[in-house]
This record gives sequence, structure tokens and C-alpha cells, in this order.
Amino acid sequence: MEQLKKLIQSLVNTMTVSGFEKTNAQKILSVCSEYAKGCFNKAYVTKSGSVVLAKCGKGQNRRVLAFDAHLDTVGFAVTELCEGGYIRVTNLGGIDVNILPASEVLVHGKKELRGVFSSIPPHLSRSDKLPEINEMFVDVGFESKEETKKYIDIGDPVSMYPHVTQLLNDRISATGLDDKICIAAVMHAMKLMESLQLENTDIYCYFSSGEERGGNGSYHIFHDINPCACVVLDVNFAKEKGSKQGEYGFLGEGCMISISSVTNPDFTDMCRKCASVNDIPSQTVVEMTATGTNADVLARTGVGIACAVVSVPLKYMHSSVECVSLEDVVSTSKLLRAVAMEYDSNPLGIPVYHKGGAELGL
Repeated sequence: MEQLKKLIQSLVNTMTVSGFEKTNAQKILSVCSEYAKGCFNKAYVTKSGSVVLAKCGKGQNRRVLAFDAHLDTVGFAVTELCEGGYIRVTNLGGIDVNILPASEVLVHGKKELRGVFSSIPPHLSRSDKLPEINEMFVDVGFESKEETKKYIDIGDPVSMYPHVTQLLNDRISATGLDDKICIAAVMHAMKLMESLQLENTDIYCYFSSGEERGGNGSYHIFHDINPCACVVLDVNFAKEKGSKQGEYGFLGEGCMISISSVTNPDFTDMCRKCASVNDIPSQTVVEMTATGTNADVLARTGVGIACAVVSVPLKYMHSSVECVSLEDVVSTSKLLRAVAMEYDSNPLGIPVYHKGGAELGL
């Protein structure tokens, strides 16, 4: 568990604000390769900035099983250098303006600079309405616009200040757990499979770019690695104050498996049976029209990839204090291992496709 925590810390500390993933994609690759050292036959960064690591089987007619988790996080980009040394930013991904006043950030300019969103003390404010994000100021400590220009340019990425806080009951709070926690779950699964030799399956860990900007990176999965099936991993809502009945899971009760019109029912059923047979804690969530994950994009492309969606329950999504249970991370890893073993021995009627989408058989 301590090794897993260190992996999460390393991933969280690596800036991958959506649109700027490629800057540190090689670092993500190195961190993951180190965690499951000796497990992979190949590892590389794609042109779109996605990170790919592959564990190949030994048979002749192998299928590709993909584990997809997105490596980009919500964040900001600098839009204006203002008088008095302040900067303005715009958001990249959905961020609630209510959480921003007095929040800490990291500006990735010519050098990394700590900053804070400025706020007006409540006893001086003349309005209860919060300004829009592009109306707020970030203060890094400069006194003038000229001084700011030496270190910060328009378009520089800005991330929420990285941290990992240990809570009770094996829970952690951190920035960027959407979706770094799923990268950690995939890598822990591969570590569990380090000595496992698959016969008929190549496992590709595909950490895609651009999910927070419409799933841009997942469009390339089919052309990059041509998978027959893909487990799409993301976070999903855990119960918190204000949650609506039926729209959440629970921390500490296992990974969440989605039932949806965009996922493959046979492959989803395989995942659920693997959890049941192996006594792996899991929860079921119904998301019939859309899952809000890369599976939606893969379904729209019409390339015939059989998808299932497995999620880690998370509270306080798209904030600087996202919260998960490490028990759920481990249950997700165990499920991925079980699915890989089951898929290798029996695809359970999942169609096998080649490029172009023509069906070859069951």
C-alpha cells in the first residue's frame, strides 16, 4: 500500500493540465514503467500525447485488450497579464467558481511559481455573487506587469497546487485524482500481473490525452493499438452532501461497473461475473444514455471496440480536494487482473475486429 501511495503522489505532482499533457507525458511514462518494472514489452508516447505501455502474450493469434484511463486533468491557462503583477486565467475543463477564491495554484511559466486566487473578505464585499473565472485574479507576488512578463506568458498552463493528504480509513484527498487515481489502479493491476504470462492477449495500458476537452485522445485508440475490447476507467460520483438518489456509489464499497447503452453488454457482464466469482467488492451504476467517459467517444466512432466502464468512486470532483478510498483502488486493480485472465481464456462471445471494423469471428 505504501508503494501505491508513492505512485499516486508522483502522478499527482506531475502537471498534465488538459491541452498540455505532452509536456510531461514522458515523465508519466517513466513513473509508470518504474512502478511495474519488467512488466512491459514496449512503452511510448503517441503523437497526441497519450502514454502507452504494453504487456504482450506469447501466442500466435493474440487479441488486444486495452485499459484506458485519461492522464489530463482540469486546470487553467493564462489569458492576461495585468497591472499590479496579477494574472487572469481561463478554465480548461469544468471547474466550479465557488471553490476558487483563496485557492492555491501553480503557474507553469519560465519557472514554476506558486500563486493564489485573490479573494475579497466578506465584510468588504458589496455583492454575494461570485465573479466569473476570467474576472478573477491570480496573485503570484509580483508588484508590476513588467516583472510578471519576465516569467509568465499568455497561454502558460496553471494547475491546482498539487498535494496528497492522508485521511482516516485509508482515504486520501488530493488534486488531480480525476483521473490519475485510475492510472494508479491500472499500474497496480499490472504489478499484480507481473509474473502472469498470458497466451492469447496483449494488454495495452492506454493513458489518453484530452478527455477533459471532449475525449480528443480516445479517438486515436483504435488507430494506435487496434483493441478488440477496452475497459475504460474513470472516476464516478461517490455519495456526498447534496447527492441525488441513484446517481452515486459509496466510498469503500468497491469499484463501480456501468450499465449503459454505449457499453458492450457481454463484456460488461464478464466484468461483473469476474468481480462476483473472485469476491472483489463492486457496485453497479446505471448510466443508460451516456457514461461521461471515453467509452462515449469510442461508441460514437463506430469502430466496433467492445467497451466496459469501471470507475473509482470519488467525492468533490474537479476540486483541489478530490477524495477516494484506497480500498476501492485496490479492488479496481484486482478486477482488471481477473478480467485479463478471463478474457485471455474465453472472450465470452465478444467480437474480434480488425482495422476497418470487419468482424472476423467470435
